[in-house]
Amino acid sequence: MKKLFLAASLILLPVAALADSSCFDIAQAFRAEPELNGLIAGTGPCTDAEFQIFRANQAAINRAQPITDIAELVGTWLSDDVGMVLEGKITPSQDVLVIAPNWDGESVLFTQLIYKSWRPFGSISRNAETGYGALVASGQPESGARSPGKFLMFDPLVYSYTQMEHSREEELFTLARINHFGISFEVMRTGDILVIESQIRDFEQEQLVTHFSTYTRVAPDAPDLAISLVTVLEISQAAHFDCFVHQLSDGGGGLLEAFDPYPINEVQAAIDAAIMAQNAFQGAMAAKRAATGTEGPTNEELRVLAQANADAGMSPVIQHLAAQRASGSYFGCVPLL
Repeated sequence: MKKLFLAASLILLPVAALADSSCFDIAQAFRAEPELNGLIAGTGPCTDAEFQIFRANQAAINRAQPITDIAELVGTWLSDDVGMVLEGKITPSQDVLVIAPNWDGESVLFTQLIYKSWRPFGSISRNAETGYGALVASGQPESGARSPGKFLMFDPLVYSYTQMEHSREEELFTLARINHFGISFEVMRTGDILVIESQIRDFEQEQLVTHFSTYTRVAPDAPDLAISLVTVLEISQAAHFDCFVHQLSDGGGGLLEAFDPYPINEVQAAIDAAIMAQNAFQGAMAAKRAATGTEGPTNEELRVLAQANADAGMSPVIQHLAAQRASGSYFGCVPLL
C-alpha cells in the first residue's frame, strides 16, 4: 500500500461535480429529508435552494418537541450539516456528539468530536477515549428539572482542540460553525433526530441570534470505522463518510455487502493495524529527518517498520476492499466526483 490517505479526501466539490447524481439520490444517501418548505429535491443536480436541505433537517426542526426526560439525549449523534462540503466551499469534516449519562443519573455529559481524514500533521490515529475523532469540547451542562432539555451553561465546558484544517481561516470558521454550546441552548427530539436551538452572539449587532442545528442518531462505533475506511481506502470523505456511518448504523447496504465474507470486527482490526503501521513508519521517518549525527532510528529499524507498513496494507481484508474500489464500487454511496 502506498499512502493511507489521499488528497481525494480534501478535494473541494464544485457544484457541477455533483451532476452525475440527482439531488434526490444524494439526499437519500446522506439521510437528508428531501423536502424543505414545499421544495422537493429533484432528479437533476442540486440547486442553490436544494442545497439548504443539507445544512440542517428543517422538517425535523419543525416537528421537534421538548424532551421530558434527560435520558432521551443519551446516544451518539452525527451532524447533518454537510451542505458547504457538498457545495465545495469547505474541505470535508463532520462533528459528532456523544451524550452519556453522568454518575448521578440526573445529568448528562456532552462530548463533541470532529472527524477528518486528512489532517495538517498526518494521518488519523486512535485515542483511547475519543477513538479516531478529535476532541472539540466536553462538559456537563446544567439544566432545570422543569425543562430538562434547556441548558444554561456548562460546568465546566472544556475546549481541547487539535488543529484539523490546513489554513487558519478555515480553522476558525470550522470552530465557529460547530460552536453550539457557548451560551444557553435547548435540545429537542423527533424520533432519531436531535434538534439544538442555540444562541449565537452577533458581536457587530450586539445581540444574540437563534441558530438551529440537527444531528441524527448513529451506532456508537460507526464514525470510527467509517473514517478509518475512508483513510485506508484513499477515497473521498465528502462522498463516503456520512454515507458509511449511516449504513453501518442501519446494519445493511452496499458497504456491508462489500465486507463479505469478512465480519465487521475483522475489517476494523485490519484497518486499525494498517493505520498503526503507517503512523509508526511516518513517525520514525520524521524522527530520522529531525535527528542529527547518530540520533534517531537506525536504517534497519526503518526497514522493519517499512515492511510492517507494507504487510499491513496487503492484508486480505484490505486487498478485498481495494479490489472492489478499483472495479468502480461506491460501496452503497452515490458518486459525487
